[in-house]
Amino acid sequence: MVGVSGKQSGNTDWKNLANASDTKGWRHNKGLQKLNFFISIIFFAQVLYGYDSSVISSLQAMTPWQVDMGYPSSSRLGMLNALTYVAGILTAPLMSWLGDHFGRRWCLRYYGVTMTIGTVIGVIAGVPGVNGFACFCVSRIFCGTGLVANIITGQVLIQEIAHPRYRSLTASMFNTNWAIGALLAAWITFGTAWIATRWCWRIPYIVQLAPSLYVLISTQFVPESPRWLLAQGRTDEALAFLVTYHGDGDAKDEMVLFEYAEMQEALQAEKEARASRYSQMFATPANRKRMGLVALIAFMQQLNGSSIVYYYYYKVLSSVGITSAVANTGINAALYCFDFIMSFVGVWLSTRFKRRHITLTLWPLYAAALFVMAATGGVYQTNFDETTYSGPRGAAIGTVFGLFFIYLSLGTIETPIFFAYPAEILQYSMRTKGMGFNVFIGQVGGIFNTWATPVIYDKLQWKFYCVWGPVVLFQTLLVYFFMVETHGYTLEEIAIAFEGKNSRTAPHALANLENGTVSSDNKVDTIELNSPVDSEVKA
Repeated sequence: MVGVSGKQSGNTDWKNLANASDTKGWRHNKGLQKLNFFISIIFFAQVLYGYDSSVISSLQAMTPWQVDMGYPSSSRLGMLNALTYVAGILTAPLMSWLGDHFGRRWCLRYYGVTMTIGTVIGVIAGVPGVNGFACFCVSRIFCGTGLVANIITGQVLIQEIAHPRYRSLTASMFNTNWAIGALLAAWITFGTAWIATRWCWRIPYIVQLAPSLYVLISTQFVPESPRWLLAQGRTDEALAFLVTYHGDGDAKDEMVLFEYAEMQEALQAEKEARASRYSQMFATPANRKRMGLVALIAFMQQLNGSSIVYYYYYKVLSSVGITSAVANTGINAALYCFDFIMSFVGVWLSTRFKRRHITLTLWPLYAAALFVMAATGGVYQTNFDETTYSGPRGAAIGTVFGLFFIYLSLGTIETPIFFAYPAEILQYSMRTKGMGFNVFIGQVGGIFNTWATPVIYDKLQWKFYCVWGPVVLFQTLLVYFFMVETHGYTLEEIAIAFEGKNSRTAPHALANLENGTVSSDNKVDTIELNSPVDSEVKA
């Protein structure tokens, strides 16, 4: 924090402010309990995202699905998966606008509606006499528009409503729920792979109807972001949110007063700088660096060669002689179990280590995993015996090991970096716009990944990994030279990391609080830090 005379910077001092969470355990902090329940709804939306993203690759390993889709070629499969991203590109700007003008929750509502419709249409693809491939394509378009709404809004809302004591941890946990959804999809499809009829794929797909409806209904109970409420001039509601959920009803809670003042200062500074305009996203060196990092994270997340593992893992396993649907789905289920574990390792790392250190350790490790895949795949195919139609068993086992190696690095880095980092480095006025930009780049990369990857892999086979390994190492260099550290800051204070202590948008709330001059629209003009508990919020 700036403006704190004779003290350390705010990224340390704000943690010393008294708060209800310091004196009450979570069992007795009703406000925090309610807030965590609301956050669990947003988490569940990400579970649905993980389930939908992962179930598609498992369906492609099932013969009845191939029959119902008319045995699509690699290019048609690529087009089917790419439609999700095409829909996302067209929807991303609309979702950013919707989140800024009508509130964050409307995007989650839209997500619930489109996922419900898309699921129903997808299941119809298995009805005899229906053009299954065309029907499933329409299903993926609907789901694609909804998934983008969740990506843009889910992480933003988590960052903006989470208690400051737990914001970093909560934000890092967001994508662990993707792993939960992926794990459920993997094991459900493994269980239904034994069914010989088209219900082997229809059951896993129709299962996501229930969570889609839950997201649609439960979102109505999630409170709106206090930062969005302040930006709309609804100061009473914003303060009421902070008092209720961050102060457990105490209107004189030091942390609540600090947060409220800090948000007001940051929003006012951004308003004076006209930061809400799209042109301002690239108008200053700090903003250009923010947007450059947002683009870099999207580049790393999508263009890294992992699409062959996530979307077409059956091709990878088939290339080393593992061809049965049961074996494919079983290995996939085991991989997602491992991914689930590593996602929590990523959460643990994010609370103890800096973002740069995590990235600079795990990303070179992922590059090494790609070279392992190239080595094992190359050995198998070079020594392939046309007579027995098989290759060295050790190379096949090595490929499976390589897949776990990939999931070790990707599963760990996705949670704290790919999802939490872009949302936290963006200021309020550009947060949904910036996340829309991040998603747009990601969707463009996703189209290339899903459409071109199966065709390229069919031609290159094990050499495919040799192409992506150097790309990942280049991305590591970009991280080393440009990534800004954010560990230990509040959401508003991150401006200091980009603009320095003299930043116009870096708030001075802590200094003002200590001087007793925090102003909250005349609600709290003079703050007595040791005042008695007042559990009412005056409107």
